[in-house]
Amino acid sequence: MADEGMRKFERIDAIENDTRLVHHRFLLSEDPALREKLRILQDSFKQLQSKFPEIISLQVFGSHTKGYASPDSDFDLGLALDSNKLEAAKRTSVQVSSEVRNYLHTKLSVNKRDIALEYYELGGPESYARYEPFLLSLGNGMRPYREAIIRKLEQQPDGERVWMHIVGQLWERENLYFSAALLRERKKLYPQTLAEARAYFLPEPKQETTSDS
Repeated sequence: MADEGMRKFERIDAIENDTRLVHHRFLLSEDPALREKLRILQDSFKQLQSKFPEIISLQVFGSHTKGYASPDSDFDLGLALDSNKLEAAKRTSVQVSSEVRNYLHTKLSVNKRDIALEYYELGGPESYARYEPFLLSLGNGMRPYREAIIRKLEQQPDGERVWMHIVGQLWERENLYFSAALLRERKKLYPQTLAEARAYFLPEPKQETTSDS
């Protein structure tokens, strides 16, 4: 594991020279095998959500979203769960997260120790002014939570200040290990105001255009 840790930091040093990192919040690997793993993860999420409706979203962070993943990289994942649906199903977050980890271990063909799965519960979108709903999330389950948080902050006198605190937490969580110079540049990628946050995280659906010709 120590050797893998050293190789990881070598890959980070190499990827920091990629100018795309100062223009894009996420950078996926161009390796076809790693892209296939992400496709499997997307398909697995759909299957898991159909079996466990209490799953709001499966979130992805770490090397697989920053361009420095290798075939040996672990998967850093977050599992957001609806506490009300957990109670109705008489399941616990520990039980569901264990099932999810076992399922992904099989589907991704990786060791269980290579799946770092954090989990947390949300009881209702109105209650949470926190950064986790703004992480990269599979599916659309987080949109109501994002919308409720932004709307609530828009109504508060100190909403802009609270939003900047959320941005700081999100930025720190998503950019571990990068150099101080790159960290400063990448902070510009995050919405700095609530108006920017609404446009970025809650884009309007694209309207299809029709032709009369």
